Formats: sequence, structure tokens, C-alpha cells
Amino acid sequence: RPGMVVQRHHADGAYPPLPLDDRPAPAVAATNLFCDVVIIGMGESGQTAAAQAVAMGQEVITLDAGAGQEVIGIYPGALVVARTDA
Repeated sequence: RPGMVVQRHHADGAYPPLPLDDRPAPAVAATNLFCDVVIIGMGESGQTAAAQAVAMGQEVITLDAGAGQEVIGIYPGALVVARTDA
């Protein structure tokens, strides 16, 4: 493409320096919660699934975007990351 420059990096095996970023970032609070079951979405089926899990004695956490709980990642090893309204 016009104006695009392609350069080879790491020719000597050294990595480029990390960029310096002095911009202030907002503090982000992180909370770890542990449970047996995570229900994402509290529509009719989510409510039913949550009620069934509670009835079976499971510890349940529910997340619903309509309540300000946005799921942003689901990872192997039973890890769910969500952003919540604070």
C-alpha cells in the first residue's frame, strides 16, 4: 500500500524496547468470586437454570447485561470475566 513501510525486526535476536506510557489510567477494582455455577443472562431460561441450580444446593452467581453486568470473557478452567456498573 502506498505509504506503508515494512521493516524486519529482531534480526539480532533482541526484542524492541517497550513503549513508555506515562498516561494516567483510572483505577480498576477487581473482585474474585467463587461459585459452582455461573448463569449468564437472566431471561426466562436463565432464571429457570438458576432456580434449578439453587434447588440442587449449588452456589450460583448470575450475570445479566440488563443489570449492568457485562460478560467480557469466558475462558477454559471455569473462569468468567465480567465488567459491572460501580
